[in-house]
Parts: sequence; structure tokens; C-alpha cells
Amino acid sequence: MASSRQKSASGGSSNGAPRESNIQVMVRVRPLNQSEKSKGSHSIIDVKNHREVSVATKEPGFGGHSTKKFSFDRAFNPNSKQVDVYKEVVMPLLDEVLEGYNCTVFA
Repeated sequence: MASSRQKSASGGSSNGAPRESNIQVMVRVRPLNQSEKSKGSHSIIDVKNHREVSVATKEPGFGGHSTKKFSFDRAFNPNSKQVDVYKEVVMPLLDEVLEGYNCTVFA
């Protein structure tokens, strides 16, 4: 999910200073569904903290595993509820819209 904001035609913030475009990238890792659990699947994604996600990968030809780390403006773990994501990501943008900013959320 990504969100962005940009001031509409007037071009300034409430204190008169120009504001730049701001893009934030958030991720919500979903829990395994029942079908995945019944097949014995396991998650290869681990939310390390509120900003970092690691993905376990297999190294071709080596038979081992490695981990790739990704950073986000905010990372939500599989236990996060949709309403929590909404409150933390979308609700703050509503005030921005009322201040004249164009806001977009991709989910």
C-alpha cells in the first residue's frame, strides 16, 4: 500500500510555506489462509519491527537459505487488523484532504 499527498493549485501549507510531494510506502503482511495452513505451508515473510520486513529465500544451487530485508515507512504484521491499518494510514490523510492536499492510497 502506498499513500501520497500533494498540495492542490494553491501550492502552500497552512503556514504559507510551500510543501513538497510526500510519498510513503506501508506494507501489511497477511496471515496464512486456511487452505495454506491445511497444506502445511509456512510464511517466509517476517515483520521484524514497525519498519522492517525480511523475506527468506533459497539460494539457487546452494540448497541454503538467505534473507532479504526491506524497509518501509510502516510495516504491519499478520496480526494487525484492517481497522488498525485504516486508523494509522488513512485517517491522518483525511485532515490533509481538508487542508487542500490531494491524497491517494493504493491498496
